[in-house]
Amino acid sequence: MVIGLKKITENEYTDDLNQAEVKRISTYGSLKRRLEAYSSLRLLKLMLREKGITDFEIERCKSGKPYLINIDLFFNLSHSFEYSSCVIASVEVGIDIEKISSKANKITSRFLHPDELKNHTLKHFSDEELTTIWTVKEAYSKLISRGLTKRFNSLKVIKHDGYYEIVDGTDKCFAKSFKYDNYIVTVSAYKLTDITNEIKIY
Repeated sequence: MVIGLKKITENEYTDDLNQAEVKRISTYGSLKRRLEAYSSLRLLKLMLREKGITDFEIERCKSGKPYLINIDLFFNLSHSFEYSSCVIASVEVGIDIEKISSKANKITSRFLHPDELKNHTLKHFSDEELTTIWTVKEAYSKLISRGLTKRFNSLKVIKHDGYYEIVDGTDKCFAKSFKYDNYIVTVSAYKLTDITNEIKIY
């Protein structure tokens, strides 16, 4: 598993990118969304090239989660404000990046599990802690191909030493988070041993 981060520029060059994806992204309504998506695609290209892969095609499953055609690797993308992020792995994976802010504190009842909400009432989680919990849940929901359709307040996040456990009914998955330049980046996988801390800045 490799995690990559790239700063989004005001003019993302697209001529050498996968043109089918460029065409799809060009339909996005706002310039901001297009630049974020182009940056994520650029990051994926850079990371695949380091693995000797210079040509690739992307498809999407019914839920919309992207995957590589005829390449035995999995990937996931995310972006937030100044940064795009990408994770490439030999197993299914999900990633989320979020800028630390008070945003999560305004919607705690929508994404905190009842047990988490009770703890928040008693301890008052910081903006960084709440942002981290959000990224853990979003990375997990992307792992299972649910995205924002998953009810986050049905997921319980348990913090351990160096990792997080996500409890989803009778299912359990894992996540690791790190902080970079006032952002939280979280990667989720089905097995804790599949998550590494190899991070590259592009």
